[in-house]
Amino acid sequence: MLDVRPAPAPGARAPALRGGTPHLRPAWLLNLMFLGLFVWWALGVSGFVQVILAVPIVLALVMRGKLRAPRSFLLWVFFLVWMLVTYVQVKGLSHTISFGWRGSLYIAAGLLFLYVFNMPRSRLPSSVVVKTLAAFWVLTVIGGVIGMMLPKISFSTPFEKVLPASAVAGNRFVFDLVHASTASLNAFSGTAIHRPKSPFIYTNQWGSAFALSLPFALAALMGGVIRSRLWRVALVLLLVFSIAPLIFSLDRGSWFSTGVSMAYATLRLAGGRNRRMARIARGLIVGGIVVGAIVLLSPLWALIQLRLGHGYGDRTRALLYESSIQAVAQSPILGYGTPVSVSLVNPTAPLVGPSVGTHGQFWTIIVAHGIPGVTLFMCWWLVALFKTGRRLPTAAGRDTNARFWGHVAILAGIIQMAYYELIPWGLFIMMAATAMAWREATPDAAEAG
Repeated sequence: MLDVRPAPAPGARAPALRGGTPHLRPAWLLNLMFLGLFVWWALGVSGFVQVILAVPIVLALVMRGKLRAPRSFLLWVFFLVWMLVTYVQVKGLSHTISFGWRGSLYIAAGLLFLYVFNMPRSRLPSSVVVKTLAAFWVLTVIGGVIGMMLPKISFSTPFEKVLPASAVAGNRFVFDLVHASTASLNAFSGTAIHRPKSPFIYTNQWGSAFALSLPFALAALMGGVIRSRLWRVALVLLLVFSIAPLIFSLDRGSWFSTGVSMAYATLRLAGGRNRRMARIARGLIVGGIVVGAIVLLSPLWALIQLRLGHGYGDRTRALLYESSIQAVAQSPILGYGTPVSVSLVNPTAPLVGPSVGTHGQFWTIIVAHGIPGVTLFMCWWLVALFKTGRRLPTAAGRDTNARFWGHVAILAGIIQMAYYELIPWGLFIMMAATAMAWREATPDAAEAG
């Protein structure tokens, strides 16, 4: 059912939502979450600030009143219900904390989807979501540069100082979660390079966030979101320069998801009937050639060859994959509630280190919540990819540019699920992208006068 009411006149104030406030625009919550990235990192709360901000999101949804969601969102709701059911498998305090942390992030991600999806485009345009996530990408690149130039910065955050010393010192994951550092502790084998990770917890999280938010930087550049010529030129230069921290991260997973998603975007744009999109595709091809030439003619190429030839963590990762399959065989329906130690699944495994299920979001879900959990989880994202991939007529008054690049971000995230755990940040980027892109194909929610 289409909303046939006339759009507000230029410069007119959008009507306030029922129970809402005319003083705060809906973008403030998105801006606080994504643009406060460095602040949350420095405070030591970047691993769970999303849950904290879920409180005002819930209040905003309650004040709004009647909510809507696509029918397919039931897949996510059922996943959350099943995730809670698997709590019966959780044993011990550390696993309870792990379950609570991951579960609360899954719930908060669903709430973010509802928040963006229910905001009328007149109050929260897709261009604003694009601009916010493009700025998040810029912050990610800046963090990577800081990690390259100043790799040995490390400091105790305010939240770390509040926690009991035993809780931090006795648990490596808790320490990583609340302690701030700009790069990995150990230099990459055979080099003096410390892989950059600021302002994230791990280097892989930095690489994941880079690939997931890159489509929004391109959307901001190509969709007329940035009006200033100076800022457009600056963004183009940053896109070219960003290849340096991306390669210095030595993050093969980020290289792969970035390459595949950008190749997909180029093919989709080139194969369309829209001449403007075809020009954008040609621009991407030229840009890719320029970046490729820069890499081949610079020392960065030697780093790529070194990384591809020295997979120092490959044996560990292979053992974790093998152990995950064993875990599923042992508990296929309810899983274990959380990732578990290798010794629990495979007592003969010669490994003391990462838990089984922490080497990819797909594996996290299937180990923790069984085959039903991973089926619901993956079906939601595959449906989201399909729904947002449908072309919309440009004459429909929808932001097809934002929708397309949101779709590309979802693809990048699905690719990463095989080898990256997407919490705390990746899942929220994907949910914002999904809500924004899906919303462009639906009539606006009715606004109360």
